Amino acid sequence: MLTITDKAYVEGGMSICAFDGEGFATKDTVLVSGGELVGLYHNSATAAHFGVTHTANASRSAKGTLGVSGLHKVISAGQSSESEVTGGEYLELISLQGIHSGADAISGDFSFGASGFLCRDGKRVQPVRGITVAGNFYQMLKDVEAVSSTVLPNAWKSFYAPTIRFSGLSIAGE
Repeated sequence: MLTITDKAYVEGGMSICAFDGEGFATKDTVLVSGGELVGLYHNSATAAHFGVTHTANASRSAKGTLGVSGLHKVISAGQSSESEVTGGEYLELISLQGIHSGADAISGDFSFGASGFLCRDGKRVQPVRGITVAGNFYQMLKDVEAVSSTVLPNAWKSFYAPTIRFSGLSIAGE
C-alpha cells in the first residue's frame, strides 16, 4: 500500500533545491513503490561503488564530507476513506522518544517511548504518555491496514504523508 518518493519539487515545500551537492540537477527518486524497496539515494561516489546511476542526492556542508540526503520525502495518498483510517478504537502517536537508540537497523526491531491520544471513531478520548511502542519495522510495513487519501505536510514542509493505520504493534503502559 505504500509508495515513498523523494521529490525535488513540491509546491510550497521548504527544501526546494535545483542542484544537489555535486551540481547535478535534482529529480524525483522513488524509494518504495507498492510496498517494495526499489531505490536508494546515491551521490557519484556511492553510485560508482555500487555500479548504478547517481540519483542527484549528494549533500555536502562547508567542512563536511560528501554524503546523501533527500529533499521532500513524500508518502503517496492511499485509497482508504477517513472512516477506514479512523474507525473504532486506536492509538494516535504524536511523539516518539529514543528513535536514535531504540531501533536495530539490521533486524528492524524497535522499542520507543511514545505519547499521543487514545481515539475512538476519529475523536480524541484521552491523552496518553509514558508508554512504550515496540515491533518490527519490516513487519509493520506489511501490517498497513489503511492509508488516507489526504496528504499533509509536517511543520517544516519537508515530509508529506497521509494518515496511516498499522496493526500488530505492541503497546505497554497506561
